[in-house]
Amino acid sequence: MIGPRIMTEIKVQIEKLLDKYVSEIDQAYLESEAGIKISLPVKIGPSDRPGFEAIEVGISFVQKKVKTSITKYVSEAQAPLIPEAVKRAVERLRPKKGSGIDSVTISESLSGASVTLTPRE
Repeated sequence: MIGPRIMTEIKVQIEKLLDKYVSEIDQAYLESEAGIKISLPVKIGPSDRPGFEAIEVGISFVQKKVKTSITKYVSEAQAPLIPEAVKRAVERLRPKKGSGIDSVTISESLSGASVTLTPRE
């Protein structure tokens, strides 16, 4: 089934390819007299992974003939990235209003990323 998740992933992968090759595209444009043609082919097909579709997004333009593609596996039935059990666990860590605790900060040791939980209004 082709639905909103697959279409969103196609757009994301096209944006990544355009961002990756922006300087090469610009250079090809500056060197051309009549402009350039950028092709962004998309192939959607069956996957070896049950419930997933294979998405291949490519980019092609003439500078020195750049041609590459990205393959991504997407499932419309994919579970949410943050399961409800994790959301409930985070809420249990959140300080209660009137408890005397203003906030709780949780840090990840490798990247140093952190999040601060404050009482709900």
